[in-house]
Amino acid sequence: MPNWKVARHTLTISLVGAACPVGKEPCSGMPSSGYVFYNIFSQLGGTAHAIAIVEEQLRAIRNSSFWPVDEIRFATIGDPELRGKVEHVCDEIGANCTHLGHTKRGSETRTLEPLRAFCTAHPDATVAYIHDKGSYHAVLNERGRSSNTVFRRGLMRGVFSSACVDAITRGVRCDICGMRFSPAPHAHMPGNMFLARCDYIAKLLPLPHFEQRMNAHYQGEKKTCDWCVGSGRFASEHWVGAHPSIRPCDVLDSKYAWAYHNLPDHKTYPIRFAMAPRYRNGHPYRNEEMKRTAAHALAEWWSIYNEAPPASSLLLRYYAESR
Repeated sequence: MPNWKVARHTLTISLVGAACPVGKEPCSGMPSSGYVFYNIFSQLGGTAHAIAIVEEQLRAIRNSSFWPVDEIRFATIGDPELRGKVEHVCDEIGANCTHLGHTKRGSETRTLEPLRAFCTAHPDATVAYIHDKGSYHAVLNERGRSSNTVFRRGLMRGVFSSACVDAITRGVRCDICGMRFSPAPHAHMPGNMFLARCDYIAKLLPLPHFEQRMNAHYQGEKKTCDWCVGSGRFASEHWVGAHPSIRPCDVLDSKYAWAYHNLPDHKTYPIRFAMAPRYRNGHPYRNEEMKRTAAHALAEWWSIYNEAPPASSLLLRYYAESR
């Protein structure tokens, strides 16, 4: 077996003082420190399936331009055997992994809150957030294949693409990046996996407080569903996209908007970096299925953060163009 720990040290040396990529975002010449926060769930008796996903995802990170990472911090939920098995995979690939804790039941808050706390203390760092999507149940597509597998691999390909890594670790215009940033039905990264600048994450409310404010803001509206606005249990998905100052970017140029419809081929979709939302009025890929006006968005931003977005906000422009 290769000595990954030696290889990791060598890679670290090779990255110091690296030149800025030609044609990419402006950069400082040296990447920020990188950390991965990983939420891992397994049902009792389903650990083998979950660990197969963990190995797939950690090896994808190991083979990406985000490697080497300073640390992978993971929380486990469900089967108590998870921790030891995840640590074994970490040892195999030479990753520095730290266990955040284990619970029988839980949500993504178990990992997102430590991520926010870390970023508050380390605003110059870069963080990735991922989870073992597909370990709970399989969502089958029209061909009988697992859409969760296609979705998960597509998300990982986007988050750890060199375009996202360059934009977030060396760029100056982008706060979060992933496969797709969607403004509908609320501002979010579909699948809730992303690469982010810690100075942006540090602006976000603690997730429990954010959920409380979202619930309070929308409780008086009739016919409001949690998934439509990002409240209730969907607050953890809306959370990273909810701050009025957000400058999102993504790498997918396709008609995929959110959820599982029109998922791109995770192996072959072209990586095409752009600031998001990338589609203006009249573009065939612009999604108006769930309309949200500028007034609607502004009301939420003022209610949750007591702020309005800057005049340069592409997200505000998108909502202002909604019909």
